[in-house]
Amino acid sequence: MTRQQKRAIAIAFVVSVVLFLYAIFNKTGVITMLAKKDDMYAIQRENQRLREENEKLKEELKKLKSDREYLEMLVREKLEVVKDDEILVKFLKNRESSRDRKGENR
Repeated sequence: MTRQQKRAIAIAFVVSVVLFLYAIFNKTGVITMLAKKDDMYAIQRENQRLREENEKLKEELKKLKSDREYLEMLVREKLEVVKDDEILVKFLKNRESSRDRKGENR
């Protein structure tokens, strides 16, 4: 093999390595594409979750429009609406007794 052939092979090898590294590490290289692929899968999962949530909300809206008893139950529960002949009684949750707060029941 002549000196020129060896030199041409060495240059071709160096160029090949540079092109290979460029293909992997540039803006549109393999590493970037893999990261974007992961992002795409995450977005697809979020999109699917939002579709499911949207379907549930559609069902809820349909129920609110068609089921008067359900609507009344929600209004009474969420807005604490009572009928004229009813009295609203609220109970406090997880409230400590005054003795517990003062440290007498230890």
